[in-house]
Amino acid sequence: MLSGLFIIVNMNRILNVAFLITLLLLFGCAAKLPAEPEGTAHIVISKEDPPNYCKELGPVEAQHGSGCVGFQTGTYVGAYRILKSQAKSLQANYVRMDAHQFPGQDAHCSSFAYVIRGVAFMCEIPKAQKIEQPVVKTKEKSFLF
Repeated sequence: MLSGLFIIVNMNRILNVAFLITLLLLFGCAAKLPAEPEGTAHIVISKEDPPNYCKELGPVEAQHGSGCVGFQTGTYVGAYRILKSQAKSLQANYVRMDAHQFPGQDAHCSSFAYVIRGVAFMCEIPKAQKIEQPVVKTKEKSFLF
């Protein structure tokens, strides 16, 4: 009878440990979502090429989650917010998104990161040049009655 009680106590411990491991896996695996960066509402992120008057500032890459080590799975929203923050630091207002990599797509390891790669641009609409209106001289007509 004592051995039966010992087995029940050990099973309870095993179940408690399994429950704790499950909780850690569920809540400890997601990467913390970065806050929405302030002052980035005007930044456009698109797969389309920017207008021809935009100036290229350079490449940008955002990674949310851990790479080959760690178990923090990244998300598109997290990488998108990081990309906007990087664009802001470059004083860009347009980012052409060239590629994105889902977690688990790295050929060398089991990556948990969501990665977005692109190019940052500063797009300022050229100031309209002052157009001088041509002066049209007309001859005065005289009417003789």
